[in-house]
Amino acid sequence: MKYLRTRITEVLTPAPNYKLLRFAGDEPIPARPGEFVMVRGEWGVHPVLPRAFSLVECGEFGSIIVKPIGEGTELLAGMEVGDELTVFGPLGKGYHMDAADSNNAGRRPILVAGGVGVAPLLYLAREVHAAGTRSVCIYGGRTEDDLPLAEDIAEVAELVVTTENGGRGEQGRVTAPLERLLAEDSNAIVYS
Repeated sequence: MKYLRTRITEVLTPAPNYKLLRFAGDEPIPARPGEFVMVRGEWGVHPVLPRAFSLVECGEFGSIIVKPIGEGTELLAGMEVGDELTVFGPLGKGYHMDAADSNNAGRRPILVAGGVGVAPLLYLAREVHAAGTRSVCIYGGRTEDDLPLAEDIAEVAELVVTTENGGRGEQGRVTAPLERLLAEDSNAIVYS
């Protein structure tokens, strides 16, 4: 784990009220799926504390998804290309998905997320896909606008969508399709 001085290289709006910040520094951002980083912009003294974010990707570039709900996330969502971002990490344990591990061999990965909680699972789905396995991702939100990375997931996993208002996919929460998938395959391994 280390402090990295990075700069914003790209700012995307994957859904209303969400920002995807992509950043790079002088060295790669080292992390595994499920690990997180603490980030803070160069906005002065207040707010003092950095904010914790799971990584959507890491390596030459890192990226995080931000939903502005407080002062710190409002400042992050307002960042622009070229702005400095201090990154501390990686932190946390991350996911363990080793196909060579006898506990995982032949087990179908089911990824379960809602809203911005999809960040580490998209990263995991990409890694699983690169290893030659297709996972299922159950992705839920209150409305369709709360599914900011659904299309990215659909590129690397079988996507099952739920919304509480029924605006996209199945109406309800992620638990109903999860129960059905586990009834079909009790040997599946769930990541959330």
